[in-house]
Amino acid sequence: MDQFLNQWQTFRQHCESYESLNKYCRSGALRDSVFRSIAWRILLGSLPFNKDLWMQKAKQNRDNYKTWKEKIPANPREEVFDMDLGLNNPLSLHSGSPWQKFFEEQEIKDIIGKDVNRTFPEVNFFASDNVRQILSDILFIYAKRNPKISYRQGMHEILAPLLFVLHADRQSIDHFTELQIETDINNTDLQLLKTLNDPRYIEHDAYDLFSKAMNIVEGFYNVADENFADESVASPLPASPFSLFVSKKVEIVKRKLSFRNATTKPKAPWISKLELIYDHKLRSIDFALWSHLNALDISPRLFGLRWLRLLYGREFPFPDLLFLWDVIFTDRPMFTIIEDIFVAMLIQIRSLLLNADYSTAMQYLMRYPPISDVQAFIQYCLHLHSPKVLLISLCHSGHVNKKN
Repeated sequence: MDQFLNQWQTFRQHCESYESLNKYCRSGALRDSVFRSIAWRILLGSLPFNKDLWMQKAKQNRDNYKTWKEKIPANPREEVFDMDLGLNNPLSLHSGSPWQKFFEEQEIKDIIGKDVNRTFPEVNFFASDNVRQILSDILFIYAKRNPKISYRQGMHEILAPLLFVLHADRQSIDHFTELQIETDINNTDLQLLKTLNDPRYIEHDAYDLFSKAMNIVEGFYNVADENFADESVASPLPASPFSLFVSKKVEIVKRKLSFRNATTKPKAPWISKLELIYDHKLRSIDFALWSHLNALDISPRLFGLRWLRLLYGREFPFPDLLFLWDVIFTDRPMFTIIEDIFVAMLIQIRSLLLNADYSTAMQYLMRYPPISDVQAFIQYCLHLHSPKVLLISLCHSGHVNKKN
């Protein structure tokens, strides 16, 4: 109980300013905290910094989600009954038929369901039918409210950690508040924590947090802008040497075609982002590594889109990923630290890459080696993001273990 009270008092003090909360999150303090979900909600804009407005804002967010969910009919039989039967029947091919819309939505639900069922298989929490239903409902409602982007493979891996953190904090806070022990926490704060962590609204809160997080990565999911599909986002398995060889040849051809069309078609935002990271940031920081990767003809499109879309969700163990997101979410409103993390990840395994041929290098990039000291790695990312006079030693391969 003392630990809970100390955490709350410390967390509350750091919530008084953006700078203080940033420092708190980047230090790793949230790794053992039961208030990570509240910190994320503040950092992503779901809750204001003013603690007095938290309950009001949470209620508003929850009411919005409830309204949106209630507006979605179960099937076309719940649509207007006086519609022409030529339109309102399952066999109609007319674009105005509610059944056409229904079948399209079912297709989206099927895709979502398949992705949700393979979400973080190493974490038991996601094997629950109830959890999978919550994930599916949130992703479908997001797709309905954002028709231009709809649902894209990989979004479930952005939502899943958010839901997990909300659940974990609720469990911990329920445990502490149910203890029949007199505490120093005042009734106002106790009621606030109970309201923010009300299990009845975990789906509502997760949706709001997810929609805010999607603002960071939305540009990497825009189908209309894509002229290169990263199949690795949909597949949890690393590519084989043969498929990597084929991908290389296909990428060369596509690059040539893209060059021919460069004067008529603007580059997609995600391509411009990758080029900025790869050909500007990496080149200026580690020219030798950049030159080697270019000599191997390794394009960042082959692995980088997955890294960015999933906010590095496949490259880190789950607990370390949450810490990485603690840091990413502090960098609002532009979240450009994701670019520095990208560069740091390449430099982290530079010795492996510099001694690798094409297929071996791609294996490292598609199945990233584990980082033994994630705290040191994150400090290096922060150093790249805001260089300091004090030199921080490079992580490089010293903290990397090869996978067998």
